[in-house]
Amino acid sequence: MFSEASLRKATWGQKLTPVHSRACQKDLQLVDKIMKDLDTNKDNEVDFNEFVILVAALTVACNDFFEEQLKQKEIGNDK
Repeated sequence: MFSEASLRKATWGQKLTPVHSRACQKDLQLVDKIMKDLDTNKDNEVDFNEFVILVAALTVACNDFFEEQLKQKEIGNDK
C-alpha cells in the first residue's frame, strides 16, 4: 500500500523533467536502478526503512570522500 512514508518510482520520475531526451533517459535509468536496489521487499515502493539505508550509505560515502580530501590537503600542506 502506498503511503506518505514510501516513495514510488513514478514519484521520482515525475521530478525529472526532460531538458534533453538523452540526458533524461539516463536519469530515468539511474532512478530505476536506485529504486530496484533500495526496494528490498520488491513491492515497487521504497519505505522509510529502505530509504534510511540510502541515507546511511550516502552519509558513509560523503564521510569517506571528505576524509580523503582532508588527508590530501594535509599532505599538500606538509610539502
